[in-house]
Amino acid sequence: MLEPAAGSLGVYGIDGLVDDFLAAQGVGEYLAANARYASLLALFRERIVATADFDRIEPREFWRRAVREALAESNYDANPLIDAMFDASEIVFVGIDDAEVVEAHVERLAQMIRRESNAEMLAAAAVMLAVSLGFSPRDVKLNLG
Repeated sequence: MLEPAAGSLGVYGIDGLVDDFLAAQGVGEYLAANARYASLLALFRERIVATADFDRIEPREFWRRAVREALAESNYDANPLIDAMFDASEIVFVGIDDAEVVEAHVERLAQMIRRESNAEMLAAAAVMLAVSLGFSPRDVKLNLG
């Protein structure tokens, strides 16, 4: 038995469903937004495969550098993809709801990903996005190839 978290109702039990609990907490829109952003990972993978020359680059070293760069929050080199993921201010959000904001932001990121030809920049941004969605860096490497 755990002590209730500060601010929680501290209600424990075995009745009910996880879905019911999540619905009561109002997290549905956040889970939907996470799923929408996670859909970008497949696009990142396509672009990385298309732009990285893994015949010349050792894949393990490539991913090690991507994880290091992402977890350093791109302090080594400027990464406009990471900046755009966490600062959606370039998109005008007047008069649209949260779901439309997410959709517009995801589409803007997808456009940027499709245009980017620097595989290392793509990989670092992919790692940063995936980690922000709850994946570990190791999971990202496995999920992205």
